[in-house]
Amino acid sequence: MDIPEVNTIPDYINNFITSHNHYLKEINTKGNEENNGEGCLVLKFHNTENKVDVMFYTDSLIDTVISREAWNNILKKKDNKDIYLVIDKDINNIFVLYI
Repeated sequence: MDIPEVNTIPDYINNFITSHNHYLKEINTKGNEENNGEGCLVLKFHNTENKVDVMFYTDSLIDTVISREAWNNILKKKDNKDIYLVIDKDINNIFVLYI
């Protein structure tokens, strides 16, 4: 699976991440600590329902979202940053954020 790179994300995603950054970092940090640093934060946006699901996906759960090959390519670009997988259910897109 090839994941295209973009320089921008929809405003509603950016606004949510910016306004909830502290809580997202807490969830991500706890998830990484409990899973030996293997996994990432996943945000599922349902913008039409005004709903966001936030969870930490372990390495094995990530396979339910993207291919192992795509995940390995994402990890290669991590460069000591946190990875957030943002799934926009309304537009059927996945964004990979390096925070």
